[in-house]
Amino acid sequence: MFYWFIQQTIISIIFIFVVHQIYNFIKNKYSIPIVVDLVDMPKKEYANILNIINTSSEESAEQVENMKPVENMKPVENMKSVENMKPVETKSSDDGTTSIECLDKKKNTDMYTDMQVDLQSHFNSIK
Repeated sequence: MFYWFIQQTIISIIFIFVVHQIYNFIKNKYSIPIVVDLVDMPKKEYANILNIINTSSEESAEQVENMKPVENMKPVENMKSVENMKPVETKSSDDGTTSIECLDKKKNTDMYTDMQVDLQSHFNSIK
């Protein structure tokens, strides 16, 4: 009985080892390892970003000078002037934040609906 138990234990361990080795072989043979460079790639990216920032400030001045006016722009007929819009009344608390009740009222004000109508008419005129 003891001999049978030792034999089954050894056979089980050998079986598990062989299956594990086969699994590792197949995994290494048929999959592509993912290599993540956490040292050199960020340095290159930061150097590229700094290069873009330094050159963009010089190039942006040139681009602004070389910009051509946009042609074929259609004027918007139904836009109301900003001066005629009513300001939204907000009640702020002592700490300078806006209350939730005022946020709901903002959606129902005339300014919100006027802006929505103006945008719809603008998009309709573009079509």
